[in-house]
Order: sequence, then C-alpha cells, then structure tokens
Amino acid sequence: MSDITTYAGDTTTVDYTVMLDNQPVDLTGLTLRWAARRSYGDAEAVIEKETGSGIVHTDTANGRARLTLLPADTAGLAVSSPATLVWALRLYDSNNIYTVATGLLVVQPVAQRGVV
Repeated sequence: MSDITTYAGDTTTVDYTVMLDNQPVDLTGLTLRWAARRSYGDAEAVIEKETGSGIVHTDTANGRARLTLLPADTAGLAVSSPATLVWALRLYDSNNIYTVATGLLVVQPVAQRGVV
C-alpha cells in the first residue's frame, strides 16, 4: 500500500514500477488503469486514468509508468477540509487482471483556488 498526498488543484505525478512475482512486467501491449473512489464500496470512481489517458509507459520493457493527475481532477475534492479517497492501479492483459498497487489519495485544501 502506498499513499499519495497532494493539494486541491495541483498537477501531481506518481511513478510506478509494475511488478509481478518480484519481476518487472514488460508493459508492451498491456493496459494500466488507475481509479480513486470515496470508499471501497463505491461503484463509481471519482478519478479514472488509463494507459494513453493520464498514464504513460515511461520504460515499457522494465515496467515503468507515470500517472498524472491534472488540476481539474482534484480541484473540487477538498474545498474546506482534506478529502481521502482509496485508489488502485490494475494491470490488464487479454485474459487477466492484476492489482499491482493500492493506497489512499489525500487531497489537502489550499487558500488559493482556481487555475493560475
């Protein structure tokens, strides 16, 4: 489990090395999906990203990828108090799904609002 802390409306990047059986996964032709929800039981995600849309493979052969949360993703989440969401990063191939990382996303409010 790995937590992410950011401020409402900030651009946030997180680097991952995708591992299965303690070995980096060659991401060629595979899709990563990242989703954050208010609670584990929520059917709908507050934020969703996937390969090509918020997730890029930075070193495909060695399982490295970068998640980017844009200002609009978090701007409305922590207006007057911190917001805590649960998230998971999952790897999809043609037949299987693997959860490769999980954690909490903590979004802190800031005094300055909006995009500068």
